[in-house]
Amino acid sequence: TLGAALGEQNIAHRALSSFTLVFEQGAVSDSWREYNWNAALGEFERHPLIGMGLGTFELYYDKHEIHSSYLSVLAETGALGFFAYCGVLGIALLQVLRAITATTVRGRPNTLLIALLMTMIAALIFGVHHNTTRHRYVWFLVGCCLIQANLSLAQLRGWMQVGGDER
Repeated sequence: TLGAALGEQNIAHRALSSFTLVFEQGAVSDSWREYNWNAALGEFERHPLIGMGLGTFELYYDKHEIHSSYLSVLAETGALGFFAYCGVLGIALLQVLRAITATTVRGRPNTLLIALLMTMIAALIFGVHHNTTRHRYVWFLVGCCLIQANLSLAQLRGWMQVGGDER
């Protein structure tokens, strides 16, 4: 029984020490992310208007990405690129919100559009800690949101013209 107790203790110790490893790796990851974020902000300070060049951060900083969509755009394209980037995303969000508001006010809420909006917001929030905009799925999602918003508004206009629906 003493051997069994020692064996159980070793298993418990190994299991708990694996959590320590996870936390240690998390600390290394956080310090690396902080290093990249500070480097990105430094590049933005050196090149505030047009940035250091699209895709060049990884060339100068050990082939590691910034791990933030927003800081990546800011460092690589400067203020001009960042405002254009935010403008595209802002227009998409406003168009989706406009469509949701218009359809809901008319008593025809579009649940697909609401779900797409929540997904797009989640992807944009995820972009704070990861370079999501380098992946096609984010832009595909933004495109789907815009298409669905415009289809919803067109359908609503069609209902209003045909049936005089003025709810």
